[in-house]
Amino acid sequence: ATSTTAAEVSVEKVSEKQWVVVKFGGTSVSYGDTWLQIVTRVRELQNGPDGSSYNVLLVLSALTQVTNRLELSIKEALSQKEITSLAWIEETHRRLAKEVGLDPSALREVLELLKELDQLLYGVSLLKEESPRLRARVCSFGERLSTLMAVQILKFHGLECALMQAGDLLLSDTALNAPEEDKFLNANVTPRSDRENTEAIIREKCGNASLVVTQGFIGRTARGETCLLGRGGSDTSGSLMAGLLQAHHYEIWTDVYGMFSGDPRKMPHARLIKRLGSRQAQELAACGAKVLHPRCIMPSAIFGIPIEIHNTMDPSSEYTYIDVDDIAVLAPDDRVLSSLSASVSKSLRSSASPARPSSHSPCTGSP
Repeated sequence: ATSTTAAEVSVEKVSEKQWVVVKFGGTSVSYGDTWLQIVTRVRELQNGPDGSSYNVLLVLSALTQVTNRLELSIKEALSQKEITSLAWIEETHRRLAKEVGLDPSALREVLELLKELDQLLYGVSLLKEESPRLRARVCSFGERLSTLMAVQILKFHGLECALMQAGDLLLSDTALNAPEEDKFLNANVTPRSDRENTEAIIREKCGNASLVVTQGFIGRTARGETCLLGRGGSDTSGSLMAGLLQAHHYEIWTDVYGMFSGDPRKMPHARLIKRLGSRQAQELAACGAKVLHPRCIMPSAIFGIPIEIHNTMDPSSEYTYIDVDDIAVLAPDDRVLSSLSASVSKSLRSSASPARPSSHSPCTGSP
């Protein structure tokens, strides 16, 4: 039998069901009890109490602190010290597997990937050098490991799903002559909306799965190499994918309730902002509201896709809803979007370490 290509699949009509893109952050994917909330939310979206039913794309971060440990592992390899970070990463994933009740055999692919990482770090220790390209490869293992775990956990709970590599959807258009740091560690992906072709790619890789798991943070260069969207870029990954799929909406699940009028730790009367426009949200995120990555607003907003920010630890609580305002009137022309996306990325890089806002600033996010 011959395999089906994306070109052949593309002749099929788009799915009758709309997509919802749901991003879960590091804290949300790290513990057994939070995974119960993830499973519950997926089931609600697939079979809602109001009769609604969506295809679901889960975009996942690495388990909490894993990316930091991966960066430390490079330093350990360069200094030819024992790579203790690798053992910590393995134990962290074993601990999660035990919390959710997985059989040890379910970790087979996770352990194989950790062996691949071990070999890569061994090469670093021999050569005693690193590069942005290598750092991107090493740091991508966090999301690759978490999504392998996710597939096993979801199947354990009776949810059929398929794993999609994020690089098959997010292709960097950073200039080939750009600095290596930009190409591999802070890559730019132009927002686009192409549901038919994106669904064709998903069907080619995942069949007719209505629940697809993929990585945040990771993309692919024009030459097929791994690149990263910058620290915190999982929010942006989900937003870009929501645009590609013309999603009904985009959900971000994290460990806080949403965007606040001030820092609740310093302002006792700070209030949760239940609804605001995309332009306001962009400004709040850019000047310090850490709950939201600054670059994640635009890719959804320009295609009219609202964003919701929920607390995984308190899923039935109130949340922030980011409505689409006049920023969405931008014409979806590739040249315009590419220029705008690059401009936003450049401005965010130049202000990567903004002055800490005062306790009275409306730009301060929740803890």
